[in-house]
Amino acid sequence: GEDRVAYRDGVRHAERLQRHTAELADTAVPVQADAAYLITGGMGALGLRVARWLVEQGARHLVLTGRGAPSAKAQAVIDELTAAGARVEIGRADVADAAQLAALFARLAAEMPPLRGVVHAAGVLDDGVLLQQSWARFEKVLAPKVAGTWHLHELTREMPLDFFVLFSSSAAIFGSPGQGNYAAANAFLDAVAQLRRSQGLPALSLNWGAWADAGMAAGVGSQNLQRWAAMGVELIAPEQGMQLLGQLLPQDAARLGVFPIRWGTFMKQFGGFMPPFLAELAPAVETAVAPTAAADGAAAAAPDLVRQLDEALAGERRALLQAHVRRQALKILGLDAGHPVAPGQALLDLGLDSLMAVELRNALSADVGQPLPATLLFDHPSIAALTDYLSQDVLAAHMAGAGNAADKAPAQPLRPIDAEEPIAIVGMSGRFPGAPSLDAYWALLRDSVDAISEVPAARWSLASYYDPEPGAPGKMYTRWGGFMPDVDRFDAPFFGISPREAMEMDPQQRLLLEVSWEALERAGVPPGGARARAMGIFVGIGQDEYGQHQLNPQNLPRVEVYDGTGNGICFAAGRLSYVLRSQGPSLVVDTACSSSLVALHLA
Repeated sequence: GEDRVAYRDGVRHAERLQRHTAELADTAVPVQADAAYLITGGMGALGLRVARWLVEQGARHLVLTGRGAPSAKAQAVIDELTAAGARVEIGRADVADAAQLAALFARLAAEMPPLRGVVHAAGVLDDGVLLQQSWARFEKVLAPKVAGTWHLHELTREMPLDFFVLFSSSAAIFGSPGQGNYAAANAFLDAVAQLRRSQGLPALSLNWGAWADAGMAAGVGSQNLQRWAAMGVELIAPEQGMQLLGQLLPQDAARLGVFPIRWGTFMKQFGGFMPPFLAELAPAVETAVAPTAAADGAAAAAPDLVRQLDEALAGERRALLQAHVRRQALKILGLDAGHPVAPGQALLDLGLDSLMAVELRNALSADVGQPLPATLLFDHPSIAALTDYLSQDVLAAHMAGAGNAADKAPAQPLRPIDAEEPIAIVGMSGRFPGAPSLDAYWALLRDSVDAISEVPAARWSLASYYDPEPGAPGKMYTRWGGFMPDVDRFDAPFFGISPREAMEMDPQQRLLLEVSWEALERAGVPPGGARARAMGIFVGIGQDEYGQHQLNPQNLPRVEVYDGTGNGICFAAGRLSYVLRSQGPSLVVDTACSSSLVALHLA
């Protein structure tokens, strides 16, 4: 469906990307020898390219802004421009600081010819998926783009400028994995250009793609460049970019995108689905990625992987799918095809970062011809888990063989359950005072062992809280209790939980994960398998004492986000469903002493 919608005066508008078909003939660029031109980010590689281009067009007075002094490489270019007859002023100012920028403009007004053009090329990156971002990191990226653009707009709105060019990014059009802050910052530039145009002021926002040897992509490694190329994304050569800048400046548009893309290859990442935003580019897209209208053509339009699964023997399909997932994962990780990887090994342990996770999701989505969830690699973090998910949830018909009787069988109607209908308990597990397992518990009962003991020193200091006199404030008058062993021991990585989060979790949640896993193993039900996914989870639980301990005054300085999910009993069933990948009903029951009975009755 549409994901770029605006309502204006009650009218619904949907955004579309269109080709710009205006004639891009060489047109005289409005550059004057007796005027000044300001380039923010002017001492960066891209800003210096613009400076050199302006001098080639006849500019003789340039102002290059930046927060620091020119580097040796930048100074060499400045010397070159000076030798060519241009006066180059260095404006030490942070464009995000209104006072610094205003002071710079005041100095320029006194010392330089009238300002007739602005190129805003300043910007910074701080990449990371939203789960790893913070507001401080967002502000860092927003500052030069948002605050800087607005300050430039305010300071120049009364000036007779010939051009006001904002160097935006294609990230504001397509988005970019791990660059939500950067995409949002550049979208602001696009909006300001529209605003200025509506006020009769010059403005052009250019959504540049990645530049070769300049701009934000200058430090990108060869592995990322190869991945971009595989997606159909090419780089802008600096000479080509400057030529296009000259051709686009006279265009009557507030916003133009410049990105060399092989559209047929680019569209394949959407798995045959044409995003509405790109629908008007459809005629230019290779027919191989266009959806077919006839049912007879479905097999021909299916992705290669799906066709291979359909053609393989049923017993070979899972191995074929797992081998494909492995190849894609190693390719994106930049590892050799022969690199040893256990199917159950977490890909994060092999160096998979958040951006790679997005890329692997996109690659597998194209391979299966269906959109996959954004949380794919968080929910299914290993090759084996990905294979299970794809085979059982996404490609089930292709894995089982199209058209079999099971696929065509009608759904069974719901029926009431007889109150006397027998049930089977097929798996059990437990933890008890003095008995860490069911077997130990049966032995304890058999041998008439008393599991009541003195308070272990590992739990708390008996001397600090014990007083034989009942009613003593802040004291207890018993030394005895039933204590479960090893409640402080938990294999967090086994359940995909970080040690930091495990520290904040109520032991009830940790024990619930352990005993539930054991119960399924005893029942012969593989956790995460098809039978486990069809399970309902009903948890009787209560008495959240660990959370109260966390909120003691002495612990308040270290309270963090995991304290909420780790100690809210409402999260216990959901956490278990997540670990077991169960898709059935999942709820927590707290009816005091009858919680377990009520949970069993509901089940």
